[in-house]
Amino acid sequence: MRRQFRPIHLLLLALAGCPQRLPPPPDAGQTDAGPIDAGIAEPPRVPLEIRVHASLPDGGAAPLDFGQHKRPLVEPVRSLQLTANLPLRNYRVRLFDEAERAVVSDDRAEDLPDSLRYEISLPEPLRSGQRYAIVLDAQTGGAFTDARGDAHADVRLEIQVSGEREKASKKKPAKKPKKKRR
Repeated sequence: MRRQFRPIHLLLLALAGCPQRLPPPPDAGQTDAGPIDAGIAEPPRVPLEIRVHASLPDGGAAPLDFGQHKRPLVEPVRSLQLTANLPLRNYRVRLFDEAERAVVSDDRAEDLPDSLRYEISLPEPLRSGQRYAIVLDAQTGGAFTDARGDAHADVRLEIQVSGEREKASKKKPAKKPKKKRR
């Protein structure tokens, strides 16, 4: 018995006989597989930026520019303010004179949620013509960190005080009166 094919049957047979093109399975080298979910993206690391202002006698503050000059020129001030764009942990700030001795100061730190403000108050103005260095380093260990836990290298900012160099006043000890010989 001979079977008759209808046009629909011929179409189905033609489609069934054609090889179908399936996309190849993705391999490790393929990048067009679409977006890959890697979880929550970590915010980018923010570089540490330090700014220093010198308090002026009239109550204002002058920013010190460390970009153009290695040692910006500053008036003989009694107060310096240091600000960091990140909250810091395990840090200390010190002011050194040119003989690398720590300068006596009354310091006050204000740890804010997104930054740090640090004020160095001096009992007497910086000495004219002298060089000083503001050092930000680790209180303990090798490095201080920010609030995210990223370690930062020590920061050393040098300043030059304007004016003639003051000579150190050396007081001579009072001479004892010589005893008269008899």
